[in-house]
Amino acid sequence: MNHEEILATPFSSVDDDEAEMMAKKQYDKDLFLMAAIPPIMAFISYGQVARGIATLIDLLGFQGSNVDGNAFATNLLRPTINGVVGESGGQGAACESFRKTIIPNSNLGAYA
Repeated sequence: MNHEEILATPFSSVDDDEAEMMAKKQYDKDLFLMAAIPPIMAFISYGQVARGIATLIDLLGFQGSNVDGNAFATNLLRPTINGVVGESGGQGAACESFRKTIIPNSNLGAYA
């Protein structure tokens, strides 16, 4: 390779930067497609997949079990929804005992 050939060979960092920028843009497009295609395909094929799984379950003879109609959760959450309900006499005695403990020498009997 002589001196004239070395000077004639084009070498530019601008071309490399442009090529790198184009490669990055293509990579971004590829990543977008990889992220967008699966949910779109799932949306489009949902009906067929659901029918296929239902048919498979029917063919395998799966027998479901009866549930309690959410009675367990209702009974579990009832005190938080309704509040703790007790006898009214017990609550009154507890309030009076608490008032006497906090304010021992007060005359709040008419107001409590």
